[in-house]
Amino acid sequence: MDGVEKVTFSDLKIADLYEHSALGSELCGDYWEGGVFTASGRGHALTNTPYFYGYTGNRAHGIFTDWAIFTLSGDIEIGDIYSDTGLVRGIGMYTESELYFEDDAVLNIHDLGAGIELYDIDTSELDHPYAPAEAKPFHVLYSWSTEDHTFYSDLYGDPSAVNVWCIAGRDSTSSDWDHSDFENLNGVDTDCSDRIELSVDIRSMFAVPISKYQLGDLIWLMFAVSVVLAMSLYYKDSRKISW
Repeated sequence: MDGVEKVTFSDLKIADLYEHSALGSELCGDYWEGGVFTASGRGHALTNTPYFYGYTGNRAHGIFTDWAIFTLSGDIEIGDIYSDTGLVRGIGMYTESELYFEDDAVLNIHDLGAGIELYDIDTSELDHPYAPAEAKPFHVLYSWSTEDHTFYSDLYGDPSAVNVWCIAGRDSTSSDWDHSDFENLNGVDTDCSDRIELSVDIRSMFAVPISKYQLGDLIWLMFAVSVVLAMSLYYKDSRKISW
């Protein structure tokens, strides 16, 4: 939502979004921020700071705003948003964004899963342009300065309730806005979705992540064991025949 004012969403529901993109290519080098593009092709011409860092074709948002003023009222739900390999944000407020809550607003953000297909990969070994698969209910760029101006974003008002549950990120989970003063989970079903439960289970299995090199060693070990077993069976069969 770009360049709008006086927009009000009442009883808004954003749900069931799934980003299936694979990890980004390294053909453009280890680019991260904007301004690194050269004639030799090292970098990405569309990496626009502060919106994009590294590869961003695999991320998912419920709401993405800049230069926007909007209001939430009534029952608002943002949930079941997943990305196989990238970050996920429930509400992303970028440059010069203002969010106002009406008194009757009840905002529920739940089941955000970032990088849910990366739990068997040691992502700490992935260089840029890989962008960490973090899950955030609120991403707020409170201030951003250029050479001659500073832009601000913020949230205003006293909603009836703001609840957040079941947030899972392969690399991290965090939030730029503390909603705890408005939390009211009475009567709210906070069971996580199957995808979030599976992500948590897989993460516990790979508490010590398997790197791509460790995985290769494991494959070679399995191959070697298979060869030894095959030779052993062949030897036994040969002895039977000789009798």
